[in-house]
Amino acid sequence: MEQVIEFGNNKEVVFRDHIKQGKSPLVALNGLADLLQSVQAFNDSHAAPSNQKYAFRCLVVTNACRANAEFMLSHIGVAPLFQDLVIGDECSAGKPDPAPYLEAMRRANVKPEECIVFEDSASGIKSAVAAGIKTIVGITTTQSPEALKSIGAAYAAPNFEGMTLQSLDQLNIATNSIRP
Repeated sequence: MEQVIEFGNNKEVVFRDHIKQGKSPLVALNGLADLLQSVQAFNDSHAAPSNQKYAFRCLVVTNACRANAEFMLSHIGVAPLFQDLVIGDECSAGKPDPAPYLEAMRRANVKPEECIVFEDSASGIKSAVAAGIKTIVGITTTQSPEALKSIGAAYAAPNFEGMTLQSLDQLNIATNSIRP
């Protein structure tokens, strides 16, 4: 078993090295940095009560190992724009179990109806659905809009271009009013 773990760890080191050396491209999806920066600007300009720093909280929920998740977020330049990172292996179970999203909601102190999830994987969408989240935007990097919607995504998009706080708020209100 130790050999399997060592092999897996070595594979992840090679993955990160390939990206560092430019052998494998890794870039943020269009619009992601803009959306996250607009959230940060809103939070900065709307000082919340002293016990609550963020009006909006952005968390990453992933089944990637912590080293890879931190590396990728840093590499694409968005790490400081997230308030927390929830790793599936650090929860009682990973996606598609609801545990990672339940942990994220606990850390952010929010209810499912206050969440908007962006997911590109079937296991991630199933996890969010099982956690009671209704506003799920399927990101079509690896699957079709129809496939993502068939497993629980309310909406589908190729990337984050054109997404604003106002449009996401309206999306969340609409989804929670029409989805039982």
